[in-house]
Amino acid sequence: MNRGRLEQQRYIPVMKTSDAELKGMHNLSGDVLDALCPMFELTKSRFHKNTNPDSKVERRMKVIQDIMGERPFILDLIGEERFQNKEIKQFFDETDGYQNWRNFLVSHDWASLIPTLLLDGDASVDNLTEQARQLEADFGAVCLRIGCVEHDEDDSSAFEFFDDDVEDFVRPVFEALDNTRNCILMIDVGFIPYGEMGRFADCVMDIIAKIENLGLGSPKTYVPIGSSFPQMVAQKNYGDDRHGIFPMLEWTMFLRLRDRGIDSLTYGDYASIHPLRYNALGYNWVPRVDAPMADKYIYHRYRREIVGKPYAGYDLAAEYMLNDPEYESCDSWGDKQIRLAAAHDKDVGRGPASWIAIRENIHITRRVRLLESL
Repeated sequence: MNRGRLEQQRYIPVMKTSDAELKGMHNLSGDVLDALCPMFELTKSRFHKNTNPDSKVERRMKVIQDIMGERPFILDLIGEERFQNKEIKQFFDETDGYQNWRNFLVSHDWASLIPTLLLDGDASVDNLTEQARQLEADFGAVCLRIGCVEHDEDDSSAFEFFDDDVEDFVRPVFEALDNTRNCILMIDVGFIPYGEMGRFADCVMDIIAKIENLGLGSPKTYVPIGSSFPQMVAQKNYGDDRHGIFPMLEWTMFLRLRDRGIDSLTYGDYASIHPLRYNALGYNWVPRVDAPMADKYIYHRYRREIVGKPYAGYDLAAEYMLNDPEYESCDSWGDKQIRLAAAHDKDVGRGPASWIAIRENIHITRRVRLLESL
């Protein structure tokens, strides 16, 4: 593959390099992987006091390479401090045009890697533009990820819109690049609350219009990303303690934007995962099986104390999912896991992380199939 080129890739799912999310990717079929250009937000690896005391990121990079092979992918860094280690924090040092980050990327000189420009509102424009120039020269393409929505840290359904990133980041980067068509421009809206899709689509349209009005050229493609999967499913507008169905607003937002005639638009999302992560200490999880459909999410869940056995809740939830008239298999690995769980197969994971991988796997497979038909 030519450096920096997106060929048949129709879909850019964004995910952290957690064990669960990488497992969901690992179990995708080859034809689905061929249609993707995922963005991986690099996190520290799993700590082990003897074999991995520094939680080296190299372990995560090896898994990415094993999954993607020579297929294209975008590499970003996790912004949340609790997922970082000393290495990642050093990558955010803006000195000499983010040289630590650039050196790390060049040391992994993979033809399929597209680097993300690191942004910091307090960093100098000179270091931002130097980073853009050098990474374009080294890799042939870059990804610029900007925001237009600020969510409340304690309540992701509370938000306000902004457009500062166009002048703060897009203008200087576009002026620094040899060709703006070497830039993938990602517009991150984060969590899309129930009933707010229209306003979020309008926000993305406004940002695109402001970028085009700069008169500096257009990016290779615009990629709006978001997720309407909530932090907690059992709440108003989503579902009750046992079952729920709620709309997939990231998909309908994409269709709305596509219908408005944007010249270059690529579908992206958070791969059915809530954009923010919360401290899970003391979290009393309820066994739950999720199934992303074409334009909605379905879930079934059963409390462990109700079914009488610690893990039987997953089996029962899987059985109810298979009998749900709204459920339709897309013949993914994730769908197979639901069938196996319903048959009480003990090899199916019996914890939240396993079922995040299953949901992600179904979601990505179904998105690819739908995008093929558009």
